[in-house]
Amino acid sequence: MNKNTEVVKQIFPLLETMEKGITHVQKQLSELRYEEALLVLEDTMQGVACIEKVMQKMQEELPESQIDALTSKVKDSMNKVVENYENKTESNLKESITNEMLPTFSDWKSEIEKSLSD
Repeated sequence: MNKNTEVVKQIFPLLETMEKGITHVQKQLSELRYEEALLVLEDTMQGVACIEKVMQKMQEELPESQIDALTSKVKDSMNKVVENYENKTESNLKESITNEMLPTFSDWKSEIEKSLSD
């Protein structure tokens, strides 16, 4: 995995930054700063898409994992948060992030870290 070593080194900090981003989104929502929260969420969604592309290219070199299924769950939960925002159901936003998006993201992050550390 030598040519991918550099990519892997960059994925770990990106995952950490994305996790901090989700926490920041929660904080923004608690302060009723919905537009700022949405911008950070969109950046996080772009990060998920980038990592997904990289992981797909490396898939043959990686051990069997749940990354694909978890990627779908993360994207679904993020889309649900965006839908809640667009439908003006702000009351569901924090709940969606806390109870669904953040735990799903954490599982996804752990699975990627485990796969890339083997």
